[in-house]
Amino acid sequence: MERVLWLLERYPVRGLGLHDVRHVATMLENGVSRIYTYNTRHFSHIAEIEALTPPEPASVESQPEEEPEGGGKGNGQPFP
Repeated sequence: MERVLWLLERYPVRGLGLHDVRHVATMLENGVSRIYTYNTRHFSHIAEIEALTPPEPASVESQPEEEPEGGGKGNGQPFP
């Protein structure tokens, strides 16, 4: 909570911007300084982190189709 208050003093926000500040506070508390987001403008003013746009996902047509083990019928075993 202290990190959130520190960020709010440094970067005043209103409305939904508070959620972005909470994300940044959590990131900083855990040593994370980079976020991949399609909303980089929400984070671009915060000097302590780097906001990057994720790469476009490959199209379905360009990905090789893989058959699951056991021909897609499962192996009868529960998930680990």
